[in-house]
Amino acid sequence: MFFSITVYFRINTLQFVRAAKEIAELFPGESEHTYYIPYSSSKKGLRRQPARGKLWSRYINLKAALRLVNAANADVEQENVPSTSNTSYDEEEKIAFLKVAVEPFDKILSYWEDTYLIRQRKCKSYELEDIYKEFPCLSLHYGITLLESDFNHSNEEKIDIIYSEWPKIAQAIIIEAKERQLILKEDVIKDVNSKALLVLPYLFSPVTIRNSKKRGIWRPSRSEVQESFLFNVQ
Repeated sequence: MFFSITVYFRINTLQFVRAAKEIAELFPGESEHTYYIPYSSSKKGLRRQPARGKLWSRYINLKAALRLVNAANADVEQENVPSTSNTSYDEEEKIAFLKVAVEPFDKILSYWEDTYLIRQRKCKSYELEDIYKEFPCLSLHYGITLLESDFNHSNEEKIDIIYSEWPKIAQAIIIEAKERQLILKEDVIKDVNSKALLVLPYLFSPVTIRNSKKRGIWRPSRSEVQESFLFNVQ
């Protein structure tokens, strides 16, 4: 006899924020943003950012573990039921794993790539929100890598398009900077590629960062944004 563990629980955003704040207050030197950063929708040209942080990862892992137990029991109960699907058993196993697992990443990425075609068929009529609910791994920090993998599968001819289109992009960046009347020292640089890379960070508005330890805020200057951008590129 097999038992299914059914647990319904949900921690809302306010509870996560409150818990992260209490941890930061309890342990001096800790930042509440380490433990939870809430979901932010796409606006003003910025990309949508899923919720993240240590508390969120733990929450997702716990829910995934419970779902994995139920999935394993369901598989045992239905192992003698004939399959009418054209999908192979191996693919179904991988899909079942992706629906509940959030680690290890190497295995998730491998299974994600192997199941591209079956996921496209199964999720064709899904809303974006439903896809994220179906595969919790998409909500973690490495979710962008999984989405890029799907993009590369469906747009193989565009994988390296940034390199072939870069001359046009570089010119567009410089034109945009001039239209915004940004007076920059980079104007003396003759090389178009170098100028575009140096100017690019100035096209984005700096993000104000709240320092929970000092109860203050910090807004990086344009030069600081540029320095951090070039550091990451290197």
